[in-house]
Amino acid sequence: MSIEEINIRIFNWINSGATENSFFAKVAMFSSYNLIGTFLIFLTVLLLFKDKKYQFQYFKTVVMVVLSSFVVKLLHAFYHHPDPSQNNGQHVPLKIT
Repeated sequence: MSIEEINIRIFNWINSGATENSFFAKVAMFSSYNLIGTFLIFLTVLLLFKDKKYQFQYFKTVVMVVLSSFVVKLLHAFYHHPDPSQNNGQHVPLKIT
């Protein structure tokens, strides 16, 4: 079983309930667009207004979230892996040039 087949199966499993439950679809759309920003704002507020003993831990968490986002963007720049919805769930072989 290839990575593309696993990706399509997981995609179909996650999205099979999206038409039945609009709340799940809205939560998924929100999290795909706004979750990291919301998480960073939440951590920044905690960093500013919580106890001093936790501030360094919050700072480390914010730095790790930013670094992981950078690594993901870097990987996407070198390895293009389209969303299965762009192919209507069909397996499209990768073109190696």
